[in-house]
Amino acid sequence: MKMKKMVKLVAFGVLLMLSLPSATQQTSLVVRLRVEQDGKERPGPDHVILNYGGKSAKVPLHKGKFEVPPKVLDSQVVTFVASLDDDELRISDLPANKFNQENWTIVLADRTYSEEYQWYVSKGAAIRSSCIITFNSIHSDPGTVVFVKHCRTPKK
Repeated sequence: MKMKKMVKLVAFGVLLMLSLPSATQQTSLVVRLRVEQDGKERPGPDHVILNYGGKSAKVPLHKGKFEVPPKVLDSQVVTFVASLDDDELRISDLPANKFNQENWTIVLADRTYSEEYQWYVSKGAAIRSSCIITFNSIHSDPGTVVFVKHCRTPKK
């Protein structure tokens, strides 16, 4: 009698564990994406493409935000691609943990970055083909700022 009860409890426990979502499934991360050019906010992309682990996901933006597919978080690095009116942006080798920082700003400049970003820029860098991306979160302070060479190309 006791054995049947124990088997039922174990079976119930296994069913309960199988019905719970994994940690990745539980966490649906949303990133707010802003684009700034020459000190002014500009319209962002209508979607982004995330390349990870040999796969690709086209993710739409709604009101400047996109939901990160859970499988992306299982990758070590991601390539982020966005298309703006006249530019293609590609940021390679982006650590997947950057998606934990929910506020991103992509900063673009045609000739020079504003004073607050000057010290992030590599000496002799081609400004028109570069970008700066800031990652911020309400859960961590300070955020991080990354200068990316050759991330911006004119659309063909």
